[in-house]
Parts: sequence; C-alpha cells; structure tokens
Amino acid sequence: MAIVWAGPVVETITADNLGSPEVVVPPMNCNRITIQESGGVGSTAYLIRSPFSNSEPIYIGAGGSWVWQGNFKYGEPACYIETVAGTVQFTVVFE
Repeated sequence: MAIVWAGPVVETITADNLGSPEVVVPPMNCNRITIQESGGVGSTAYLIRSPFSNSEPIYIGAGGSWVWQGNFKYGEPACYIETVAGTVQFTVVFE
C-alpha cells in the first residue's frame, strides 16, 4: 500500500503578552513548522520558546517568520509563542 502525503496543514493561533505563552502542537507528525503573523506585514515582534514554555526565547521582529525543522510528533508541544505587546493572530504551517 502506498502512503500518500496530503500536503501541509495550516492552523491559526492567537497569541498575546498576557499570562502563559500559547502552545503550538502539531496535528500530525511533521518535519517542519513555519510561524508568521497573519495578514502580511506584521504589527508586533514576538517570542518563540522551545522546547519548554520557560526556555530562553528567540526574538522574531515584527513581520518576521520563523521556520523550524526537526522531528515533531503528533500531539506533543513543539514550541510556545507570545507577543512582545498586544494580541496577534499567527498562521502556523505544519509540513
């Protein structure tokens, strides 16, 4: 039986700078995750933390995207995201 790849899965996550960072959990096993502010040009910088919510943050400037390659498992937290200020929607692509 041949295994057919269905293509990337795209989700939207809303994150802010209040409380705990939002967790990014793959809906499937994947090898690449791309995160970018929804709607084109960004409005605020954001922080990515991995592998834990209290890990040292990676700073991403406003409008920037973050691509991470690895072996991500279905249902297991891959990273955490929070904004520097305000509330922003992010597009997350799992491939």
